[in-house]
Amino acid sequence: MGPDREVDLRGFVRHALVFWLWSALFMTMWSLATPLWSAPDSVAHELRAYGAAHGNLTPDPPEGDQVLGTTGVDEVPEGLLSSAGSAGCYAFQPLVSAECLAPVGDSEKLLPYPNPAGRYIPSYYVVTGLPTLVVPLDLAVPSERGMAVLISSMFLGLALAAARTMRRPALAMTGVLVGCSPMVLYLGGVVNPNSLEITAMAAVGACSLAALLRPQALLSTLLLRISLVSAAALCIARMISPVWLAIWLGVLLVAFGGPLVKRLLERRMLAFTALPVVASAINCAWTFSSAGSLEGTSTAAPVSMWDAWSLSAARIDSGLNEVVGIFGWLDTVLSPREYTFYITGAIFIVGMLATVVDRRRLAALATLVAAAYFVPIAIQAAQWGSVGPVWQGRYTIPLLLLVPVLAGMVASERSDQSFANRVAFICVPITGLLAYVHVRAYFAQLRRNVSGVSGSAFDGGWEPPLTAEVQFALYTVLVVVTWLALSRMLLRAGVVSDEGRDEPRPAAGRRSEDAGLPEPV
Repeated sequence: MGPDREVDLRGFVRHALVFWLWSALFMTMWSLATPLWSAPDSVAHELRAYGAAHGNLTPDPPEGDQVLGTTGVDEVPEGLLSSAGSAGCYAFQPLVSAECLAPVGDSEKLLPYPNPAGRYIPSYYVVTGLPTLVVPLDLAVPSERGMAVLISSMFLGLALAAARTMRRPALAMTGVLVGCSPMVLYLGGVVNPNSLEITAMAAVGACSLAALLRPQALLSTLLLRISLVSAAALCIARMISPVWLAIWLGVLLVAFGGPLVKRLLERRMLAFTALPVVASAINCAWTFSSAGSLEGTSTAAPVSMWDAWSLSAARIDSGLNEVVGIFGWLDTVLSPREYTFYITGAIFIVGMLATVVDRRRLAALATLVAAAYFVPIAIQAAQWGSVGPVWQGRYTIPLLLLVPVLAGMVASERSDQSFANRVAFICVPITGLLAYVHVRAYFAQLRRNVSGVSGSAFDGGWEPPLTAEVQFALYTVLVVVTWLALSRMLLRAGVVSDEGRDEPRPAAGRRSEDAGLPEPV
C-alpha cells in the first residue's frame, strides 16, 4: 500500500467514523422521543427480535386460519407481552398521550405470541435482539433499539463518507442529506428492518457511484467492495429488498454500461460480487419455504386488474407525505405546508443538480424515478385482491433516497466552479428550509407522545428520558450545526477537495492495483 493510498484510507475511515457517530446522535434523539410500542408495527418487530435472538428462528405458524402467511408463534416473556398488550390504548388514538402505555413487567415466564412478522427472514432480528441475551428484561427493547441505531447509522455514515471522497463533496453530500428525510432518521431509531433496508441502500448507492464515477481514484476498489457488502446486508433485510437492488443494478447499467460489468467480474472483485447474489438466493429460499410467500386468508374483495392498478396508483400518490414523515401508528402528521416545503425543496435541488448531468446519467436518473413510481404500484396492484392496500409510503424510500444521491454524486464530478458557486447560493437557503422541517417533525413527535396531537410538546402525561425541553433543544442544535456545516461546505463548493482531486493514471503498460475502467461518455 503506497503512502497516498494510506493517507486516503485514513481520511475515509476518519470521516466514516465521524459520520457514523453524527448519524447515531440523530437516530438516538428520535429513539428517545419514541415510547415503547409506538413505532410502526413495533410490537411485532421488537418481540420478533427478542424471540429470534433467543433461538426461535423459525416459529411455527398458528393453528387454523391466519390472515398473513408470515405469522409465526413466538415465545416471549410475560413481562414484555403484558406491556405490549397496552399498545391498543395508544395506537390510532392521536389525542391520547403515551402515558397510558404500561411499563415492562418482571415476569420472565414464556408465553406464546402469534407474531405477524414471525416468519420473516430473521437476520435483522437476530442482530438487533442480541443485547437481550445479557440485559435485564426492562432494558430489552431499549437495547434492541440501541443495536438498531448502531446498524443503521453505520450504513448512513458510509454513504456520507463515500460522498465526501467526491471531487466537489459539498454537492455529493447535499444529495445524501436531502434523501435523509425525518422519516429516515425516525425509522433508524426503532427496531424495523425497513430502517436497515433504507440506510444499506444509501450506502450501496453512494459507494457504488463514488467507485464508478472515479475509477482511477485510490479508494475506488475499496468503495466498490463496501457497496457490495452493503448490498448483501440489504438483500437479507426484507423480502422485497432484492427487488430494490435489482432496480439499482439496472440504473447503474444505464449509467455505466459495459465498464460496470467488467469491474464486477474482475478476479479481485468476484468474491464480493457473489455476496449479494448469495444473499438474494437465501432471501428467496427463505421467503418461499418459511414465510409461505405471503399466502394466507384473503382480506380484500376481488377487483379487476385495472381497478387494482388505479386504486394502487392513487394510494402511492398519497404516500409521498409518509416519505417525509408520518410517525407512530400513522397518526402523527406534519402540516400540509411542511410537507410542501420538504417535497418542493428536494425536487428543486434535484432538478438544479440534474442540469449538469450528462445525457446517459440523466437517462439513468429518469429510469430510477420511473421505477420508484411504477414498481410499487405494480406490487400493490398484484396483492390488492389478497391482502388489500397494505403498501406504505416508507417502503419506497430505498429507491427515492437514491434520486438525490445520484443527482448529487454525478453533479459533483461534472460541475465547474461557476456552477458550484451558483448551487451554493441557492442550496443554502433551501437546505435551511429542509432543516426547519426536520425540527418541526421532531416537535410534532414530541407533542403527540407527551400530550397528544392537540396538546403541548412540553407539558403532558408522558415525559421522555431527558425531558421534552432538553431533547428538543439538543435536536435543534444538532440540526442547526449540521446545516451550518453543510452551508460552509457549499459556500466553498467551488474549491476541489484534496480527496476529490484526480489521481494520475498509471503509466502505459502498467496496471495500478486500484486503476479502474475509464468513465463512459
